[in-house]
Amino acid sequence: MPITGIVGPWPRGRLAALVLGLLMAIAGAALMYVGGGLTFVNDEWAFIYTRREWTLDVFLQPHVEHLVLFPVGVYKALFATVGLTEHWVYRLTVVGAHLVCVALVFVLARRRVGDGLALAASVLILFLGSAYENLLWPFQVGLVASVAAGLGTLLMLAATRAATSPPAFS
Repeated sequence: MPITGIVGPWPRGRLAALVLGLLMAIAGAALMYVGGGLTFVNDEWAFIYTRREWTLDVFLQPHVEHLVLFPVGVYKALFATVGLTEHWVYRLTVVGAHLVCVALVFVLARRRVGDGLALAASVLILFLGSAYENLLWPFQVGLVASVAAGLGTLLMLAATRAATSPPAFS
């Protein structure tokens, strides 16, 4: 049953997506604002000082026993384009990856539980509670982007399965 809005009837799915989009914009702006006074810390300085060259070893060398290929690539690309003076751009990468995760959770959940519960699940992820500090530290782009990649993979597998499964008999 459509919900009547100012410009006419709105399907429920659009309303849930619109609400989520608005909440994502608010959360993204809030994260950027809260992290406004931050600068490079801890592990980021290791990237700045020890990974200056563009060699394979720089990209594949582990950091605290972890492969950090993607974060090193992000940092090196940002070093080359914006330098070290614009820390907000670095924070924007992790906030953007987080918002992609939220959107993917919504799409995946919506197919299984409907708009209302998908919106609720997405909002829980959007406002991470005590884990918010991971979204203020650009170094965490590797962690957040890997979650986004996993969610994207699940979405592609679901789409592939739906496209290749035989039709159901009624």
